[in-house]
Amino acid sequence: MITEERKKILSFILILYEMIFSSHTLIFGTNENYFFVYTQYLVIPFVGILSIILLAKSTKYNLLSILTALFLSTTVLITSLINKDYDIRYFVECCLMISSLLFVSAVDFKIFKKIYINVLYLLTVIGLIEWLIATFFPDFVLLFPSVINSAGNVFYCMGFVNIHSQSSRYYGLAREPAVAIIYLMIALLFLLEKKGFKILKSLVFSFAIIVSYSTTGIIALLCYWLGVLVYFRETKYSKLILFVMILGLGYLIFNTNILELTGPVFNKFLSSNDSLNSRIGSFLIGFYLFFSSPFFGNGWAKAMSIIEQMSSNTLTTHFTNTILYLFAWYGIFWGVFFTVGLFLLVYKKKCLAFTLGSYLIILIILSGSRLTYDFLLYILSWYGYKLFCKPELSAEENKIIIA
Repeated sequence: MITEERKKILSFILILYEMIFSSHTLIFGTNENYFFVYTQYLVIPFVGILSIILLAKSTKYNLLSILTALFLSTTVLITSLINKDYDIRYFVECCLMISSLLFVSAVDFKIFKKIYINVLYLLTVIGLIEWLIATFFPDFVLLFPSVINSAGNVFYCMGFVNIHSQSSRYYGLAREPAVAIIYLMIALLFLLEKKGFKILKSLVFSFAIIVSYSTTGIIALLCYWLGVLVYFRETKYSKLILFVMILGLGYLIFNTNILELTGPVFNKFLSSNDSLNSRIGSFLIGFYLFFSSPFFGNGWAKAMSIIEQMSSNTLTTHFTNTILYLFAWYGIFWGVFFTVGLFLLVYKKKCLAFTLGSYLIILIILSGSRLTYDFLLYILSWYGYKLFCKPELSAEENKIIIA
């Protein structure tokens, strides 16, 4: 059997990969230098094959899970064949599906959750310190190496945070704030346990979301803290949480323009805003793509071609909805696997309101950016099925009660 120490090391490596080397980072995701972009295409199969080598012989597997992974991998290959789109990304998806199952089968959710929170907390604290330095000493940022993304925007890489040359938003290491807030909100959801609620870590993650000026992030964060207030209303944390919420809202209302209709967050609801247009476009085109090929999807080339043809002044080519992307690109089997898995991750039989609230937060954050071949998304979905099939672990060792 694989040792506990090796499980922790694997979790640490995987989370570092997700935060630093994945396609959702600036350096390896949207870098103008395609050498770095193509590098992560090679890293994903390597991580997958490494997981198979390390875990395959030392882990007990559920037969239904194995058959599910093989079935879904087969449907992706069928998608490639039907649409005559022979791209390496289909192979990458198969590697992610199988290797993530191996990982989840070997590593307890409790271990993964703890390491995820601690790693992201360390990266966020250092990143926020660097972000504050860049905010108050903008000329100092010019000393660091610059990177140009695929849209032509210049960023300065300070180590644990990327600083946009024309914006003060917090990006972390992600390619855009909408991606950074996904990682942060997941960590916040993980922290919600009545025994040992980590208020300091929650505040650090919340502050990072606020200064990202992400609309989906702010909306999800408001839902989160309202849920926290209700969930902890009869605990020793209730007064502290209420005080923190009043203090935070007071600061945002009276000392910033973040919550104003014309501020950096809610001005995106204006009809002329590209961010709003891309989200509306993603929703409408996503459903169109899914119903045009519901079983095996449209694949990469066909989907992008249709999106470009349907784009107009009101529907941009930036497809930002992760859930609809899974249905539209790969069909109903993949879409259902992820949507059900994420729901089961937060499912509580006796806490339906909390379950629905948690799932709503997940849907909100996944509507702001398209996560393609994302290891974390696969892992969380598989953990959802694992926790549901083993309620004794979910209720005690791997307790995740989410507001």
